[in-house]
Amino acid sequence: MSATSEESTARQRLNNYSARSTDDKTKILLTAVIDHAPNRLGVVRDIAACTEDALYDVYLCYFRALIIPSTIFLLDDLLLDSLRKYGGFDEVANFVEMTSAERHRLALRKQLWVRDNKTCKITSKVDAHYYSRHRNERPQVESRFCDVTHVLPYSLHPLLVYVERRAEGTKDVAEVISHFGAIEPHRFDEENLNSLKNVFLAIHDIHIWFGILRVWLEPMVNDLDSLYVSRINRPLKDGNDNAYRYRFRKTLDHIPGPPDGSIITFTTEDSVKYPLPDTDFFRLHAGCAKVIQAAGMSDMLDD
Repeated sequence: MSATSEESTARQRLNNYSARSTDDKTKILLTAVIDHAPNRLGVVRDIAACTEDALYDVYLCYFRALIIPSTIFLLDDLLLDSLRKYGGFDEVANFVEMTSAERHRLALRKQLWVRDNKTCKITSKVDAHYYSRHRNERPQVESRFCDVTHVLPYSLHPLLVYVERRAEGTKDVAEVISHFGAIEPHRFDEENLNSLKNVFLAIHDIHIWFGILRVWLEPMVNDLDSLYVSRINRPLKDGNDNAYRYRFRKTLDHIPGPPDGSIITFTTEDSVKYPLPDTDFFRLHAGCAKVIQAAGMSDMLDD
């Protein structure tokens, strides 16, 4: 079966699906997944291969894999209620105890001060934390307290570990992420998720909006909107490029930062010692953000 035929079959299955209740978001979420997945063929095959009766289970897998990890750091009673309403995942409560200390280690911040020149690349504000520790220095431009912002949430690793311990559905989260983003699950290990390959400095407001998928960064190609990497030709000594460009996206005008569609550039002087964030991680985050916006589920995370 050709890719076009498989997509037609998947969409027809969704069109024929009958919702189980008014809260059943199967059709709208899986349609958004097809429309916005970085690896469309992978998700099309997931949907086309199952019967109509199994679509709800596919929806639950995608909800668990793509949405819950991006909300763990904001969990409170209201959000927990929302998550249970949409997906019935009581196990998310197991991750509430994950502390900010795990995600914002000082050692990682110090590395970002070097790589990103102490600056939030989105707003050009320098990190006030640096000057609180170096009182003999004074910022030359406006400073704001910045957060160590994870592209993919640090909670993704314990979520995968927890799900793998379950008797059933062992591979659900890992397989869904792999099919959706064309990223091998082993790249989500703790070492990668809490390394320079997955973090950048952002002022606190941007950090929050990025975490609830209202802000994202799209990798670019030749100044055109695209979910593929663009490398500016500024080679290092070893011949590798040392700059990536992204298009800044935000869903609300009052979100701080530059206008929607602005170009953001990340650079490094040493891609070995201070690597840039993994472009595949930004691509996956952007795909998740687009899915949740298209599915009309963003209010669940805002509340």
